[in-house]
Amino acid sequence: MKSWKPKLGDKVVRHPRLSELAPIHMTVSNQKKRSPFNASPLTLAYAFLGLIIIGSIILILPIAHYDSGYPIITAIFTATSAVTVTGLTVVDTPTYWTKFGQTIILVLIFLGGLGFMTLATFLLTLFGQRVSLNQRLLMLRETSGNEFSRFGGGVGALAIKLVILIVILQLIGFILFSIRFVFFSDIEDPWWQSIFLAISGFNNAGFTITQNSASLSIFQTDRFITSILTGLTIFGGLSYWVIMDLITQKRFGLYSLNTKIIITLTGILLVAGFTTHFIFEYSNPLSIGNLDIIDKATNSLFVSATLRSAGFATYDFVDSTMVTKMISLILMFIGGAPSSVAGGIKITTFVILIALIYSVLQKTNHAKIFGREILESQIRKAITIILLALSFLVFATILLSIIESKNNIGLFNLFFDLVSAFVTCGSSMGVTSSFSPLGQIFLSLVMFIGRVIPITIIILLSRPNDTDLYRFPTERVPIG
Repeated sequence: MKSWKPKLGDKVVRHPRLSELAPIHMTVSNQKKRSPFNASPLTLAYAFLGLIIIGSIILILPIAHYDSGYPIITAIFTATSAVTVTGLTVVDTPTYWTKFGQTIILVLIFLGGLGFMTLATFLLTLFGQRVSLNQRLLMLRETSGNEFSRFGGGVGALAIKLVILIVILQLIGFILFSIRFVFFSDIEDPWWQSIFLAISGFNNAGFTITQNSASLSIFQTDRFITSILTGLTIFGGLSYWVIMDLITQKRFGLYSLNTKIIITLTGILLVAGFTTHFIFEYSNPLSIGNLDIIDKATNSLFVSATLRSAGFATYDFVDSTMVTKMISLILMFIGGAPSSVAGGIKITTFVILIALIYSVLQKTNHAKIFGREILESQIRKAITIILLALSFLVFATILLSIIESKNNIGLFNLFFDLVSAFVTCGSSMGVTSSFSPLGQIFLSLVMFIGRVIPITIIILLSRPNDTDLYRFPTERVPIG
């Protein structure tokens, strides 16, 4: 047996050069940049709040109004109503605000309707700046990102298409209104009236600047104006995705489930609203009772379309029958499509609830719509949104009743305007201007909550939950 002898290199192996194998410590500067548009659940709330604050400050300026003082409460209420595209007012818009003030209101309506994050992404892309992943995620959440893959392209391209489509539709409305006002009407300042009504109409804002007229009462028998405004209101309440589906797909069967739901229920709600309004207001001389049959029909369709979100009116809605008012509350609460300018709990939320109730009555385990099963997570979200909305309305009604206890305001009228503010509709019983300053501030808060909180809740509920690592034993409890 040969004895062991050291070989060349043994010393190197046994005694490695530790200094060369030791970890290398490098100082790297923090490259993470803070962005004002980070994908936080509260980002949209901050954005809309910022718009409201800026708008309020500008509207307080003497150049914006004919008031001799500084109308802080009025400015805050009007800015909030414009940004949230609600349409409730405490002053007469054409006589109280100057042309500059009306322009500021119109800009706030446009920005509020378009959506702050959509506009921000569009501008960043337009000027060649990088759009972060957080910004992309937040925009997709705001614009119903589940439809994103159907139309391809990046988020920047989507933002550009969205803005272009919105501008084109409002431009069409402006051209049609201009033709009517400039060549076939003696209305004052027709060009300004046209652009204001086109933007306000598409964004379902409900603001008007027609003098000596309650909302659009001077156009009650103008079938052209009411028809165009009805179309703008409907398109504004459909959302970008639905409109693109209608343009790119030729058959109903090729539409996405979202589009099928929106189109179907929009049609049902329009017919239901038209029929009930036509029947119950047919003989009411204070609404449409004195009109001919065609004008009764066009006004009924107009009211059916605008009541769910826009809040326009061709007569003082206080004079409508109680049945019409009750049906209006239901239509307002349902609202329009997700990712649109419409308010309410949204059509899809309502349809999911109906599908769930139907599945329970049919004793099936899954809710189905148009041959598609609805995810359990979406059902929970829909129920959560509806219950939170109803609970908030009950709480807010009690609180507003306490605030306005010294005013002689009927409970129903107070509740109607409160619901209108929460679902950002704008229809009114004419009592908003009678609220105390504290009541107007409270109603401004309700409009803000109704516009921002639902999408914030959806973002929060969409986040993955890593804490649900175990489950408790199940046990039945009595129901009913």
